[in-house]
Amino acid sequence: MREYKNFRIHATAVPHRQMGWYPSGIVLDPDPNVRLEFERVECRNVVYHTIEEAEEAAFELCKHWIDKSFKAMN
Repeated sequence: MREYKNFRIHATAVPHRQMGWYPSGIVLDPDPNVRLEFERVECRNVVYHTIEEAEEAAFELCKHWIDKSFKAMN
């Protein structure tokens, strides 16, 4: 679990059906006692060769969603 602008982000790599990994992430409520999901993001059409690359891409997708959705917080 990583954090960005006080939001918790769970970034994962999901096995692609043919080969490689695609990014998937969940943006969670900043409060660790609350299990509220703000958004789930995936990009199934981009496949990475390593788990680490897909996880980093998932984290970047989540960061982009936060920046776009919560502009007033910037």
